[in-house]
Amino acid sequence: MMRTAQLSWVSFALFLLNLPFSVGIPSKDSKPSCRCMPGDVCWPNVRDWAELNKTVGGRLVSNIPLAHVCHDPSYNKEDCDYLKQQWAFPIIHETSSTSVMMPWFQNASCDPFTPREQQCELGNYPVYSIDVSSADDIAAGVKFAQMKNIRFVVKNTGHDFLGKSAGKGALSLWTSNMKSIAGIKNFKSSYYSGPAVKMAAGVRGADVYPVAKANGLVVVGGSCPSVGLVGGFTQGGGHSILTSSFGMGADQVLEWEVVTADGRRVTATPKENSDLYWALSGGSPGAFGVVVSTTVRAYKDRRFGGAALSFTSSGITNDTFWKAFSSWQAQVPAIVDSGASAAYVLSANLFLIQPLTYPGATEAQTRNLLKPFTDTLDRLKVVYSLNVTSYSNFLDHYSLYLGPLPGGAYPVDRLMGGRLIPREAVTKNNQGVVEALRFLAENTNAYLGFSAIKSNANMAVAANAVLPQWRSSVITSLLQTQWNFSAPHEANVAQLNELNDIVVPKMTEVTPGSGTYLNEANFALKTWKKDFYGVNYDRLLRIKKKWDTKGLFYGPTMVGNDAWVVSGDGRLCRS
Repeated sequence: MMRTAQLSWVSFALFLLNLPFSVGIPSKDSKPSCRCMPGDVCWPNVRDWAELNKTVGGRLVSNIPLAHVCHDPSYNKEDCDYLKQQWAFPIIHETSSTSVMMPWFQNASCDPFTPREQQCELGNYPVYSIDVSSADDIAAGVKFAQMKNIRFVVKNTGHDFLGKSAGKGALSLWTSNMKSIAGIKNFKSSYYSGPAVKMAAGVRGADVYPVAKANGLVVVGGSCPSVGLVGGFTQGGGHSILTSSFGMGADQVLEWEVVTADGRRVTATPKENSDLYWALSGGSPGAFGVVVSTTVRAYKDRRFGGAALSFTSSGITNDTFWKAFSSWQAQVPAIVDSGASAAYVLSANLFLIQPLTYPGATEAQTRNLLKPFTDTLDRLKVVYSLNVTSYSNFLDHYSLYLGPLPGGAYPVDRLMGGRLIPREAVTKNNQGVVEALRFLAENTNAYLGFSAIKSNANMAVAANAVLPQWRSSVITSLLQTQWNFSAPHEANVAQLNELNDIVVPKMTEVTPGSGTYLNEANFALKTWKKDFYGVNYDRLLRIKKKWDTKGLFYGPTMVGNDAWVVSGDGRLCRS
């Protein structure tokens, strides 16, 4: 299997001269308003890169796409076959300094499914990455990108549906190997006293959940164990199967350690650099600084009730199937008000809850929570499967329903869309919501997934930039289509258009004034400012301009995004 090229600084300069994905021969200058790219006169020379490599202790990586083993002259059948098997799942991409999970931003420049003879190119992937191990490494990368006018991105796991971890001609900070986790028995401040956990930038749910369990604690994290908690998850808001009881990921933050756009290391709390704290806590992943670590609240571990329930349309009419689903939707407000959450999927002939998560509940209490719904299924003569559990701790519950760690079961070969469903839409227009979902299930290619949770602003450590519409919603919908690697690009473009022209608008009709979870959304959504940030956008933009005066931090749908435009050749230029 391919490995990224990490070199000692002594040999680095010589190595650069022989790389197939190296800097190129300077042939032109970029426009002053554009970022420099390989081939430009302004692109850093071999000595510049060697000096950066020395500064970061030999941790500069000259990037080679993960799938180069599927293309000549590096073709290796065994390695390529393995990549094909793993490509739709997250872990393989986490091992790479470049690879992102979202096929759109891979852009078929070098993947396992294009012909062997097709040239493997970096495409949207960064030219160089720093395998960062410290705040000093991060500061060195930030300062170098600023000084040399290079596009700059940050990648942890690459669990990124909006393309913020990719960037043609970029220098990337690869934070995945920053894995330190420190328990704090009694964090003391004016805004919180109690147990906490400090996590470095590369920590995933799969890393921290076992550590928390060993210390008798629970930490709020994502449903997919491979999701990094410090980056996009928490900075984007972060919904969880624990949210109804403990709040959003952003609601847990006690302290951020951040390297700012000028290379300074600062701390942001509700009392210190409070504007930066507010913005980082749910306001726009990557827009305001590079996070070194975050400290979050932790909770005493406890019993967790759980359940999986499913039924199909077999043996019943379509109308009966949808009556049964309508009954579930009507129960959602009561479910989340109890402190429980539920992840569920829906198609034209299948309904599946997996899991229902009920903190503190016994098996009997979990069955009782579901009883109004199961009574309706019995009355409608719907045959269903139900499994109910109660584990003494969170990790055992999580591992059963969302494991195995570290990868989990969720594929990532998806085009993503989404929409928050307000409580009022369910309590006052449940039939309208169900009819919209029935239309989508029966007439589009959309995969319909949902998380039923309650997000209460009173659970937050302090005021933060979480989209206000979260606080009045009881469901977030994940509206997806599967990427077909064997189909022509035009077919996948059609899927993208279906999401943005039919699926999301249909849900918007029945959720007026609502919004969208910015981490589970579509990069091409035209109304992203309103839907992702709402009334917070103008304040976020002011904070962005204060802390990132030159606009170093850029990404699709990121706050301040429209100050830049990506040209046809992938160059990033000021708009």
